[in-house]
Amino acid sequence: MSLRINIEHLVAYIHTQNGLAESLIKCLQLIARPLLIRTELPISAWGHTVLHAATLIRMRPTTYHKFFQLQLVFGHEPNIFYLRIFGCAVYVLIYPP
Repeated sequence: MSLRINIEHLVAYIHTQNGLAESLIKCLQLIARPLLIRTELPISAWGHTVLHAATLIRMRPTTYHKFFQLQLVFGHEPNIFYLRIFGCAVYVLIYPP
């Protein structure tokens, strides 16, 4: 019995062949843009905003499962105690020299 693998050469720069990636990018933008607008941070904070949005997407339950995605991978609920409101003030304790 032989297994057959068909190699398909995709056409470069065609968005219809990247449906899942395009969907994730759109979802990230739909979450990140209001976060950035609400906090009135400069556009240079866009990278941090997208990383925060990706963390929120990774931690939320999906319609396919009643569990968190990380719970399915690791077997326990993710720790959400470190999450803060995006753009909140952070104070760093600086010890005297």
